[in-house]
Amino acid sequence: MTEETTPEENLTTDTSAAENAASDTAAITTAPETTETEPETKEIEAEESGEEETPQLYAGKYKSVDELEKAYKESEKFVARAKEYEKQLKAYREAEEASKAEREAEAKRAGFSDDASRQFVFEVKNREFMQYVRALEALDGEAKAKAAAALSRYQYTVNPKDLETAQSFFPPMVIAEIAKDTALFEEERAKVHESERMTRKLSESKARLEAFAKESGDWLNAKERQEIVALAINLTGGEADLSEVKRLIDMAEKAAVDRYIAESKAAAENREMQGSLTAPNNNAPAAKGETWLTREDYNNLSEAEFDKQYDKIARQIELEKAGKLPRMLTL
Repeated sequence: MTEETTPEENLTTDTSAAENAASDTAAITTAPETTETEPETKEIEAEESGEEETPQLYAGKYKSVDELEKAYKESEKFVARAKEYEKQLKAYREAEEASKAEREAEAKRAGFSDDASRQFVFEVKNREFMQYVRALEALDGEAKAKAAAALSRYQYTVNPKDLETAQSFFPPMVIAEIAKDTALFEEERAKVHESERMTRKLSESKARLEAFAKESGDWLNAKERQEIVALAINLTGGEADLSEVKRLIDMAEKAAVDRYIAESKAAAENREMQGSLTAPNNNAPAAKGETWLTREDYNNLSEAEFDKQYDKIARQIELEKAGKLPRMLTL
C-alpha cells in the first residue's frame, strides 16, 4: 500500500535543503580575510640572518628619557654638594690663614720673631714650672703654701719675679736639679724647633715657588734663572720677593743685551772706519785698508811699542789734522 505524503512534509524537507544551502552561503560570506604575514616574514628573516635590532639608548647609556632625567638630576645634586664642600674648604683655609696671621702678629707684639719661637719659649717655661710643681712635695707647712701661691701667680702672669719668689722656698739642690733638667730640655727642643722651622720654610718656599712658576709661565724654564731664584731663596731664608727678583733679572738681562748690541755696533763701525783709512805716500793717499791707531790703542802702547810705531803715529796725526783721517789721536 502506497504511503501518501502531505504538503507539510514536503515543505519540511525543502526547508532543510534551503537551510543547508544558506549555511554554505553564510560560510562563504563570513569567511575571515587573509591576514598579512609581512611582519612574521621579517622576523623570520632576522632570525635567519642572526641579527638583533639594537635598542635606542639616550646619552649612549640610558634606555628611557625618564632614566636620563633622573641621572641628570642626581648629577646636579652631586655638583651642588661638591661646590658646597669646596666653599666650606675655602672658608676653613681662610679662617686658618687669618688665625695664623693673628698669632704671628701677637707673637711679634710680644717681642718674638714669630709664633713658633713664642711656642718654643712657652714649652721651656712650662717644663720648668711643672718641675717646681712636682717639687712641692719636698716642702712642708707654710713654705709649701707660699711656694704654691707664688707658682699659681706665675702660671697666669709668667712674671719672672713670681717664679723667683717660689724658688726662694726650695733648697738649692732642688733649684740646681730643676735648672739642669730645664737646660737639657731646652737644648733638645731647640733642635726639634730648628728642624720644624726649616721644614716649614722649605714647605712655604716650595709653595711660593710653585705659585711663582705658575704666574711667570715659561719665564722660569731657563736654567740660569732657576739658579738665581734658588740662590735668592737660600740667601733670604725663603723670604725673597720673587716678583722683585724676576724684575731685577729682567733688568740685568736687558742691560746685557743692550751692552752687547752697543759693543757689536761699535766694533762694526770701527772695522768699517779702519778699512776706509788711508796713509800718505808722497802726499798721495795710501792703499785702502791700512790700519791706524785708535785712542785706546795709543793709550795701551808700551814704551817699546811707541818707539817702534813713532813714525806711523806722526803720519797719522798729520793726516788727521789735514782732514784726511777721522780724528782718533787728535782733538
